[in-house]
Amino acid sequence: MILPCTPPTSDHPTVPTVGAVTALTCSTLSLLGLTSGCPTPTLMDPNPPTSSPPTPLHYYSTDLGTTGTNGGLLLQKTGNALGIPSDCSGGAWTNNLINTQSHMWVTNALTSPMTLTGDGNLSIWTYTNLAATASVSFCVEMYDMPSEGPLHQLVDILIPGYQPVAIGGAAYIPAVNPSTSGNWPTTPTQVTFPFRFLALNTNATSSCTTAVSSSAPACTVPIGDRIGFRIWVKVSQPVLVDFIYDTTSYPAALQLNSQ
Repeated sequence: MILPCTPPTSDHPTVPTVGAVTALTCSTLSLLGLTSGCPTPTLMDPNPPTSSPPTPLHYYSTDLGTTGTNGGLLLQKTGNALGIPSDCSGGAWTNNLINTQSHMWVTNALTSPMTLTGDGNLSIWTYTNLAATASVSFCVEMYDMPSEGPLHQLVDILIPGYQPVAIGGAAYIPAVNPSTSGNWPTTPTQVTFPFRFLALNTNATSSCTTAVSSSAPACTVPIGDRIGFRIWVKVSQPVLVDFIYDTTSYPAALQLNSQ
């Protein structure tokens, strides 16, 4: 599964992928098509990234500013980074997530069940805005995304009964550079890291079917559901972190291993 899908055609403010645009703006009648103000995750592209034809790089969070960025998505921190894995705990779904602090992608509805082994790999370009020095804990979480209706729509992830359910997550925390006291790149840099999102001896908390042994947890996402992928950051300083994708110049990819 690859990030992202069809490249955008222009700069734009932060899109709502995890929360309503503003409080009480999201309709609860999404099954009737009344979805104004509701969050919709960004659709992933299942095809591998390519280097051609060239595609432009746009700003995806103009509401947070464009000064000091090369384009892409700026994320605000959700708290202070302590540089430990527990920085990224608490990936369970909540309706209080803020769009400028989290971004979520989602696959197409599965045409057959998929059994995830719990191993994954992410490659994405990132850096701190304004070349600021900071320590970052980069957090990822996988979700089972129930589809709405017989056509497996995904139009309102806040409606009760169709909210994302956490499968598991992981933290990426690079070592601090002693010469700078930071751990995150200050210029666009490709960050690639393997991660494990299913813990041993722990049943996934999702609605997917789990088959957990002492050494090999697994999670089967049912047919018709989708797999969601959310990112957020903890940062040691009041610094925005930029993520670049949706362009052939900065290819990004998410790999999830399955049985």
